[in-house]
Amino acid sequence: MSAPTPRDELASAYLDGEATSDERALVEADAPLLARVEELRAVRRTLATPVAARPDAAVDAAIAAALTVDAQWRQHHRWARASATALVGAAAGGWRIALAIVGRGGRRCRRRVRRDAAPVG
Repeated sequence: MSAPTPRDELASAYLDGEATSDERALVEADAPLLARVEELRAVRRTLATPVAARPDAAVDAAIAAALTVDAQWRQHHRWARASATALVGAAAGGWRIALAIVGRGGRRCRRRVRRDAAPVG
């Protein structure tokens, strides 16, 4: 949204009855400015028009539809979250198993090397 121009401010003050007598004379002498006042007046009328109330059945249907969509969204994301958690758990478990196997094998190899390198006496 852009800032109102000085001409819009003047038209708005005129429309609101807040313009000084000099400002009113300036607006009334300027055809494009008077046209802007009429545009603002039309907007004011449109915004002042009450909105027709929706029937209760339509409101209830809209609420039910929104709740259904929300429940579906939650169900989908619950499964997605559970799947992601299982995947991360499986990956972490796989790494633990791999490290345990490699770690044990590495210790065994070091023991053998030490045993073989020990001086026979």
